[in-house]
Amino acid sequence: MKPARLRETGRECYNPLKKVSDKLAKKALKLEPDPVIEVYKKDIDRTLIRENLKLSVEERLLKLMELQRFARELRRAGREMRKTS
Repeated sequence: MKPARLRETGRECYNPLKKVSDKLAKKALKLEPDPVIEVYKKDIDRTLIRENLKLSVEERLLKLMELQRFARELRRAGREMRKTS
């Protein structure tokens, strides 16, 4: 399938897919919020998500690796505690 061609019309380019995307955008704006999602949203601390998204990808991966090390240490400590009990 060939990509849609754009032809110049003055300063703007004609895009035959624009009508379709405009219709989809208008339809998306008309969507009502899902009540189930709204119930779950009240229990989510979005400030943590925003803070995490401020980090670079590398910083997020470093935090993940640190969390994995912490989890591994907790598992090790739990196994050791069960052995001594």
